[in-house]
Amino acid sequence: MHKKLFTAGTALVSIAYASTAALAAEPGVPSMGGGAAGGGGKRVGISASTEVRYDSNFSHTSSASVAGPQSEERLIPQLNLDLGLPFGAHSFSIAGGIGYDFHRHNKKLDKENINLNSGLTLNISPCTPSFSGNIQRRQSDLGEIAPTAGTGINSVKNAQTEWQIGGNLSCGKSFGLRPTAGITYEEGHNSATLRQINNRHALTYMVGLNYVHPSIGDIQLFAQQRELRFDNQILLNGKENGNRTRSYGISFSRAIGARLQGNASVSWTNLNPRQPGLRNFKGLNWSGSLTLQATPLLTLDAGISKSTSSTLAVASNFSVSTGYNFSANYTLTPRIALQAGFTTKKKSYQGLLIAPPTGVPPLTGDRKQAISGSISYTMSPKLQFSLNAARESRDASGTFYDYHNNRVALQASLSL
Repeated sequence: MHKKLFTAGTALVSIAYASTAALAAEPGVPSMGGGAAGGGGKRVGISASTEVRYDSNFSHTSSASVAGPQSEERLIPQLNLDLGLPFGAHSFSIAGGIGYDFHRHNKKLDKENINLNSGLTLNISPCTPSFSGNIQRRQSDLGEIAPTAGTGINSVKNAQTEWQIGGNLSCGKSFGLRPTAGITYEEGHNSATLRQINNRHALTYMVGLNYVHPSIGDIQLFAQQRELRFDNQILLNGKENGNRTRSYGISFSRAIGARLQGNASVSWTNLNPRQPGLRNFKGLNWSGSLTLQATPLLTLDAGISKSTSSTLAVASNFSVSTGYNFSANYTLTPRIALQAGFTTKKKSYQGLLIAPPTGVPPLTGDRKQAISGSISYTMSPKLQFSLNAARESRDASGTFYDYHNNRVALQASLSL
């Protein structure tokens, strides 16, 4: 059954190319992104895509952890949405994708892949209340759940589901001072019994003061608190394990001339774990990004960040990560575009929640790197093909987690 699906998927990419060759009109790329949630003008973007992907090391762990073939092929059909629907002075939007991952060899890992964002913005002068929601569901990356899997990791199934809802209220004129406040609630769940110890929920609320001016940019002073609790970790005092994060900082965004856009933020963060014996994290977090339209055909992007977070994947109280990225996009012809990029991220995990299986060292930190490149071809305003490849690697605390993976994917996307 799965071999037929992969044959059909490859054939679909080829047939779509052949059947539409005669329909190729003026070149153009369908617009499937952009626009803030709940804002902007009317957008109706719906597309169907099919991707065939090969991974030389699908488990993202050392070869010793895999019982069977280390490589894997996947077929990934998906429906993509980018809808912006204004009504009066207000607007609603929904964007993202709904798909399914079919594995050729490891059929137990077949799983839906969902990532949807929605937003609602109300223009009620002098205030602008907005609401947002997000849901994600997918099979966990096997390299991330390795600490509780041990050997034979390719037989492990774990669907991780995360969702959040939030609201924000900002008041004032288009330019000048705008006080703002917001609140977000989120939950995360694992389906595998061994992973449910890391199920969590969190409440985040913030207050801030924005100053907006065309010649200066958008500046915001903010204070934020996040209360995180692990549902299935009860301390000796009868309370749930977790942590509290308080942050105070400033963010800045501005278009620097016609070709350069910059964003930056810095905050003082105090993360206080409830877990006995685990030290606080106190220090600066930051982020920054630059986008340069170097020439009419070449766009350059760069970013750097440091942050604290928690994850459903790795069983720790929290992690501290630093990273940077760089990418270049070049329009070779009106129909052909090239992209290349490099990313690296270093993480340290604090507060091991459960002991790994015998023979598997605890994961206390890792460094991931990826070099990628792609070429896309726009056959018509509705049909686009892309071929992308990447070299991924991880260097971690213990050879069990170290890996190299070569990924190649071919995708066809049809706007409906």
